[in-house]
Amino acid sequence: MPNSTTPPVASDEQRALALSALADFAPMDAVGPLVATHTERDGITVLQFTCGLAGYPGWLWTVALATIDGDAPTVVEAELLPDEGALVAPEWIPWSVRLTEYLEAQRKAVEEGTLSEAEVLEVVDDDDLLSADDDLVPIDDDDDDDDDDDDDDDDDDDDDDIDEHDLAPSDAHDHLNEEDLAEDNLHIVDDSESFEESFDDSFEGDRRDV
Repeated sequence: MPNSTTPPVASDEQRALALSALADFAPMDAVGPLVATHTERDGITVLQFTCGLAGYPGWLWTVALATIDGDAPTVVEAELLPDEGALVAPEWIPWSVRLTEYLEAQRKAVEEGTLSEAEVLEVVDDDDLLSADDDLVPIDDDDDDDDDDDDDDDDDDDDDDIDEHDLAPSDAHDHLNEEDLAEDNLHIVDDSESFEESFDDSFEGDRRDV
């Protein structure tokens, strides 16, 4: 965090450029007055404005500007940073550490008599959840392989079935019972005779039956 000066010193050009950079991502009604400036090496100047966002007390809108060889200043970065005493999230503590501290506090409470043994949290080790005496069902990979083989055999049987709709006309005739067709007064057209001849023969047969 740069050390602030009192009062902050910044040119109108720097102030306008910093506010323009903040306007790209910050609600301008939450940007307060300039409260600190700090000039670093290599021509970097940092401007800080108060933050009016709810939940961010003590935070500062911070914009770093670069001025090189007398050229116009340019924006290096703009961000929201906590100042001293700002409200920040607590330092992260691993669960194992927190649990150890909690159990130690419980132990001391029992010794002091402010907590009974019955009220102490019982911690179960994950390894104790599974024991050799548990009735676990073993998984047999060979059974799964046998089931897959049976499914493949069923698929092969389905492929071997003859679908009469897929047969050629001459093959379909081989599967028909001509005696049954004769009883139904049907006529099978041979591949060698024409459709007209077959129709005439059938028509003459029908006339004789009348």
